[in-house]
Amino acid sequence: MTRATDPKKADIVVLLVDDDEDDRFLVSRALEQSPHKVHILEAENGQKGLDVVSDGVKPGGIMPHLIILDLNMPVMDGFTFLKHRRQSDVLSEIPVIVLTTSDEAEVLNEARALGANAALTKEASEAASHTLSQMIIDYWMSGGIDWDFFKPKG
Repeated sequence: MTRATDPKKADIVVLLVDDDEDDRFLVSRALEQSPHKVHILEAENGQKGLDVVSDGVKPGGIMPHLIILDLNMPVMDGFTFLKHRRQSDVLSEIPVIVLTTSDEAEVLNEARALGANAALTKEASEAASHTLSQMIIDYWMSGGIDWDFFKPKG
């Protein structure tokens, strides 16, 4: 990926919502494996993520094409963000991939029940990075992702 500094020249704009700076860095590196120009917007919690989207609908604003969301954050967690997403016509149209440290099927299923398109466990492995990168490529190159493939097992 070429990290696009100008969002208008980006193939995809991704909003990365995670309170952990190291995790944001790792996800950004995973996105760099994509052959596309990616512009990354960052927010430290769900409320700031909502603010980014609110700013995006304003004239000249930058709207994300995809949201990558952590669940456990201060101020507003990912579950609450997903509840707000359901109530917003604008937000509900943006695909959301949840990344969480929890590997409990119940947590992953709850995220999907609240509208997440995919719920994946955070792993600092090359395979996990490749999976995330491949999801981005599949979504933008083929026009869709087989979201059922990513349903938590349980």
